Amino acid sequence: MTSSARREPSTVHHQRAVLHIHGEGRVIGLEENLAAWALASVWRGIALYPLHGPIVITGRARGGGEVTLDDDLAQHAHTVE
Repeated sequence: MTSSARREPSTVHHQRAVLHIHGEGRVIGLEENLAAWALASVWRGIALYPLHGPIVITGRARGGGEVTLDDDLAQHAHTVE
């Protein structure tokens, strides 16, 4: 990540998961991430705005920190290249 790139704070699309999304992905020309968009939209229950660039998914601790993603949620997500 260059010094001019900005990371958006983590966003919650599921109460037990956090999607870490690049905040300037569209602006700097990263491709749309349709797989992450579809997963986040299903978890959220609505069609969301497009997501751009690589997405990292982690579990969410009660205090708001990151933890390992629960097995049942991990079954929904996998690496797509």
